[in-house]
Amino acid sequence: SERGAAVVEFAIVVPMLLILVMGIIDFGRMWGVASSLASATRDGARMAATLPDLTDAAALGTVRTRVVTGFQPMGGTALTAAQVGIAYDATSSVVTVSVSGYTYVPVTPIARLIGMGTVTINRVAAFRWERAS
Repeated sequence: SERGAAVVEFAIVVPMLLILVMGIIDFGRMWGVASSLASATRDGARMAATLPDLTDAAALGTVRTRVVTGFQPMGGTALTAAQVGIAYDATSSVVTVSVSGYTYVPVTPIARLIGMGTVTINRVAAFRWERAS
Protein backbone atom coordinates (compact mmCIF):
# COMPACT_ATOMS: atom_id res chain seq x y z
CA SER A 1 0.00 0.00 0.00
CA GLU A 2 0.98 3.66 -0.29
CA ARG A 3 1.25 4.09 3.50
CA GLY A 4 3.78 1.28 3.65
CA ALA A 5 5.79 2.80 0.80
CA ALA A 6 5.84 6.17 2.60
CA VAL A 7 7.17 4.53 5.77
CA VAL A 8 9.92 2.75 3.82
CA GLU A 9 10.89 5.97 2.01
CA PHE A 10 10.94 7.82 5.34
CA ALA A 11 13.14 5.11 6.86
CA ILE A 12 15.58 5.44 3.96
CA VAL A 13 15.71 9.25 3.77
CA VAL A 14 15.83 10.22 7.48
CA PRO A 15 19.18 8.56 8.32
CA MET A 16 20.83 10.17 5.30
CA LEU A 17 19.34 13.54 6.23
CA LEU A 18 20.54 13.20 9.83
CA ILE A 19 24.05 12.30 8.67
CA LEU A 20 24.07 15.36 6.41
CA VAL A 21 22.82 17.71 9.16
CA MET A 22 25.29 16.37 11.74
CA GLY A 23 28.13 16.72 9.24
CA ILE A 24 27.14 20.32 8.57
CA ILE A 25 27.04 21.05 12.31
CA ASP A 26 30.47 19.55 12.99
CA PHE A 27 32.12 21.03 9.90
CA GLY A 28 30.66 24.48 10.58
CA ARG A 29 31.76 24.40 14.21
CA MET A 30 35.25 23.21 13.24
CA TRP A 31 35.50 26.00 10.66
CA GLY A 32 34.47 28.56 13.31
CA VAL A 33 37.01 27.23 15.82
CA ALA A 34 39.79 27.29 13.21
CA SER A 35 38.83 30.84 12.23
CA SER A 36 38.81 31.99 15.86
CA LEU A 37 42.20 30.34 16.41
CA ALA A 38 43.64 32.08 13.33
CA SER A 39 42.25 35.42 14.49
CA ALA A 40 43.69 35.06 18.01
CA THR A 41 47.05 34.00 16.58
CA ARG A 42 47.10 36.96 14.20
CA ASP A 43 46.16 39.33 17.04
CA GLY A 44 49.00 37.98 19.18
CA ALA A 45 51.49 38.32 16.32
CA ARG A 46 50.40 41.90 15.74
CA MET A 47 50.89 42.65 19.42
CA ALA A 48 54.32 40.97 19.45
CA ALA A 49 55.37 43.01 16.40
CA THR A 50 54.88 46.21 18.38
CA LEU A 51 56.82 45.15 21.48
CA PRO A 52 59.89 47.24 22.26
CA ASP A 53 61.89 44.23 23.52
CA LEU A 54 61.34 40.68 22.27
CA THR A 55 63.50 39.20 25.03
CA ASP A 56 61.26 40.46 27.85
CA ALA A 57 59.59 37.36 29.34
CA ALA A 58 56.75 39.38 30.89
CA ALA A 59 55.89 40.99 27.55
CA LEU A 60 55.96 37.63 25.78
CA GLY A 61 53.70 36.26 28.51
CA THR A 62 51.28 39.09 27.77
CA VAL A 63 51.28 38.07 24.09
CA ARG A 64 50.52 34.46 25.06
CA THR A 65 47.70 35.65 27.31
CA ARG A 66 46.32 37.78 24.46
CA VAL A 67 46.20 34.73 22.18
CA VAL A 68 44.62 32.50 24.85
CA THR A 69 41.95 35.03 25.82
CA GLY A 70 41.26 36.02 22.22
CA PHE A 71 40.38 32.47 21.23
CA GLN A 72 36.71 31.44 21.39
CA PRO A 73 36.53 27.62 21.61
CA MET A 74 32.75 27.45 20.92
CA GLY A 75 32.14 24.97 23.68
CA GLY A 76 35.39 23.06 23.14
CA THR A 77 38.52 22.86 25.24
CA ALA A 78 40.32 26.06 26.14
CA LEU A 79 43.67 27.00 24.66
CA THR A 80 46.68 26.95 26.99
CA ALA A 81 49.69 29.26 27.04
CA ALA A 82 51.92 26.22 26.51
CA GLN A 83 50.36 25.75 23.05
CA VAL A 84 51.38 29.27 21.99
CA GLY A 85 54.88 29.72 20.56
CA ILE A 86 56.66 32.99 19.81
CA ALA A 87 59.75 33.18 17.61
CA TYR A 88 61.84 36.00 16.18
CA ASP A 89 63.98 35.75 13.05
CA ALA A 90 66.65 38.46 13.30
CA THR A 91 67.74 38.12 9.66
CA SER A 92 64.30 38.98 8.28
CA SER A 93 63.03 40.94 11.34
CA VAL A 94 59.89 38.81 11.46
CA VAL A 95 58.01 37.86 14.62
CA THR A 96 56.07 34.61 14.34
CA VAL A 97 53.34 33.51 16.72
CA SER A 98 52.11 29.94 16.38
CA VAL A 99 49.48 27.80 18.03
CA SER A 100 50.15 24.10 17.79
CA GLY A 101 48.32 21.04 18.95
CA TYR A 102 44.84 22.42 19.58
CA THR A 103 42.50 19.43 19.60
CA TYR A 104 39.04 19.92 18.15
CA VAL A 105 36.45 17.39 19.32
CA PRO A 106 33.27 17.05 17.23
CA VAL A 107 29.97 17.38 19.11
CA THR A 108 27.87 14.96 17.09
CA PRO A 109 28.31 11.18 17.21
CA ILE A 110 28.49 10.79 13.44
CA ALA A 111 32.12 12.00 13.30
CA ARG A 112 33.22 9.18 15.61
CA LEU A 113 31.35 6.65 13.50
CA ILE A 114 33.35 7.57 10.40
CA GLY A 115 36.65 7.54 12.28
CA MET A 116 37.10 11.28 12.87
CA GLY A 117 37.40 11.29 16.66
CA THR A 118 39.49 14.47 16.91
CA VAL A 119 41.16 16.96 14.61
CA THR A 120 44.41 18.76 15.46
CA ILE A 121 44.42 22.41 14.39
CA ASN A 122 47.61 24.48 14.05
CA ARG A 123 47.85 28.15 13.11
CA VAL A 124 50.78 30.50 12.38
CA ALA A 125 50.89 34.28 11.94
CA ALA A 126 53.93 36.40 11.15
CA PHE A 127 54.49 40.16 11.17
CA ARG A 128 57.53 42.34 10.61
CA TRP A 129 58.91 43.54 13.94
CA GLU A 130 58.30 47.29 13.94
CA ARG A 131 61.25 48.06 16.23
CA ALA A 132 63.81 46.45 13.94
CA SER A 133 66.64 48.72 12.89
